[in-house]
Amino acid sequence: LGRNRAADLLNKRFQMSVVLNQSNYLDDQEKNLPHLTSTSTTSSSSISEMLHRRHMDTIISVTQAITGELEQEPLLEIVINTLIETLGAEEGILVLYEQLPGEEEKLVLKTARRLESTHSETDDLCMWEIVNQVIQTRSPMIIADAQANLSLPNHEKIQGHGLRSVLCVPLIYKEMLLGAVLVHNRMINDLFSAEYVELMEILAGQSAVAIQNARLVTELVEAKNNLEQLNLELEDKVKRRTKKLNETLEQLAEHNQQMKEDLILAEEVQKTILLSSKQVSFLELGTRYLPHSHVSGDIYHISSSQPHVVNIFLGDATGHGVAAALTTIMTNTALLEQAKEPAISQIMKYLSQVLDEHLPSGIFMTGIYARVTEEGLLTFCNAGHPPLVIIPANGEPPSFFEANGPPLGFLYNDLIHYKEVSYQLQSGDKVFLYTDGITETRNFEKKLFGLNQLGVFLNEQRSLEVETILANLLDHLAEYSQGAPYTDDVAMLAFQYTP
Repeated sequence: LGRNRAADLLNKRFQMSVVLNQSNYLDDQEKNLPHLTSTSTTSSSSISEMLHRRHMDTIISVTQAITGELEQEPLLEIVINTLIETLGAEEGILVLYEQLPGEEEKLVLKTARRLESTHSETDDLCMWEIVNQVIQTRSPMIIADAQANLSLPNHEKIQGHGLRSVLCVPLIYKEMLLGAVLVHNRMINDLFSAEYVELMEILAGQSAVAIQNARLVTELVEAKNNLEQLNLELEDKVKRRTKKLNETLEQLAEHNQQMKEDLILAEEVQKTILLSSKQVSFLELGTRYLPHSHVSGDIYHISSSQPHVVNIFLGDATGHGVAAALTTIMTNTALLEQAKEPAISQIMKYLSQVLDEHLPSGIFMTGIYARVTEEGLLTFCNAGHPPLVIIPANGEPPSFFEANGPPLGFLYNDLIHYKEVSYQLQSGDKVFLYTDGITETRNFEKKLFGLNQLGVFLNEQRSLEVETILANLLDHLAEYSQGAPYTDDVAMLAFQYTP
């Protein structure tokens, strides 16, 4: 180290002896300086007070230095440098327990202060032997002269590297062992007295608190950074998904607009198929048609296959909407093909065959086909449809004629037969055909309007014209349902025989 360096260390040792071995110091001074009076003698209590004040000043200054730093790496540098300077050591190391991702917790050298001119890697190994022992015992270790202490592990290595005064204490925070700190001196034996062990334990305790706080701050900062990163990633993901959603919504809007336009067109096409009225010299006709949506599964068809004969069909396809509307178009086409067929039972059988061949399973249609001659002969077939109603002009109650055949397109086979029913109309008699959207209208108590109330209503309205009856029935249903929207398509057709 050179003469100047050695002299400086010896001077430090001498100054420490003034404080720690005050009694011996005073004895020496009395021998060398006999002119000192009794008033210059320092009592042992004064020495303790001086030492206590010095320790307190050291603790305060060290505490102020380490509590002001919240980042771990700079904090550890402050701790090791402060301890070395306070205790008069040459070198020191500070180790902490750490757990790296995917590894078990282990001791890691976090910081060190060394004399580069004399330090070697094996010096660290010697110090680690002492650190490990302190970690195992969780107690401080003070070595007055490592060169002479044969009980130390790897004593030969320690002796070969010149370690003398060594002080190592554990870093403990609330019973949790964080690591250890070790300082040493190569030049002087017995540098660290018992008082300095107590001081270093206090400083180590303060350092452990500061280290744990710094760790918590680091974790909070990392958590904050991670949260900010997650927020950024989330914002980016939300933006990307929002953009994709907006694009999808735009596509859906375009698709919906196209569908709406198509439905409007389909509605117009379907309306052209339905003949809302037809001039017949011997019948007063009235119709009402209320689709649940743009297009409907209800259909009525009025045609004349021969002079002085009117054919009337009213049907209801299962469901409503586009699929049901396509069924009505198919039915209308089949009706046109069979308009000249003399037997309406054969027309119904043909309709059933066509629908069975072309519709998916479970899709079918109910309907009534009626034929009226100028002489008032009414012939009809009912294929699973609500009853046809005849309101006699003579005041008798309305008559209901139930279905006499299966629905059209439902389990068709060659044995299916539709029975024709004939009825001679009298002047003023009225006939009422309708879909189940009428009788299945519900009030807020979920109670159906039903056939009985329909019969009562028609009986009360029998003296009125058919158009008026139909209009009044819609008003009556609206009152019955208390304004609730229809849940099904509605179609009605009524005529009065007027020869």
